Amino acid sequence: MKQILILAKKDILLEFRGKEITFSVLIFAILALIIFNFSLGSEDIKRLAPGILWAIFSFAGILHMDHTFAPEKADDTLEGLRTCPIAPEAIYFSKVLSGFFFMFAIEIITFIIFSVLFNLNVLIPQIFLVSLLATIGFVSAGTLFAAIALNTRAQELVLPLLFLPTATPLIIAAVTTTTEALSGKPLSVSWLGIMLAFDILFLAVSYIVFEYAIEE
Repeated sequence: MKQILILAKKDILLEFRGKEITFSVLIFAILALIIFNFSLGSEDIKRLAPGILWAIFSFAGILHMDHTFAPEKADDTLEGLRTCPIAPEAIYFSKVLSGFFFMFAIEIITFIIFSVLFNLNVLIPQIFLVSLLATIGFVSAGTLFAAIALNTRAQELVLPLLFLPTATPLIIAAVTTTTEALSGKPLSVSWLGIMLAFDILFLAVSYIVFEYAIEE
């Protein structure tokens, strides 16, 4: 746990100093919201809001995960980490922790901007619960696939090809439960269970295979 926190702190500090990825992802999210704001009528907002939000989060997540290992790849830092007395699993979970921190922060900012632009309150506990479960799944799967795509020639192409088909059940569950939350209905236990199972599955599988994923 100490190794995980130290490595996650390193990633968070680097991003706070550079701010390149976070600003890029946030600008993309804001631009997408503005485009939807001018293209949709007020009567369509509540019906289309879940799809709009999770389409934005899906592509924003890919943009962010595409640069998950950028600091390690730049100067062969990953090789240096592997020679240190650090468990490979600690590298993975530190990336998940720092990635979750930034993605969840971007989602909260996006929710606030969405509420202002579309006059629809999405800042409710049920949506935060859905966002929490979905973001854990996004980051846990995305970090593993980012590590797999790291040593490929077309990393920017390989990552979405691996990630999007795998994350489809998670995205569908997130859209469905967000629709229920905005309609005032109780959240479906089955869809929440799918998201929770996805999170546990990818965290467990990644714990086992991450060491082999970062081998050249």
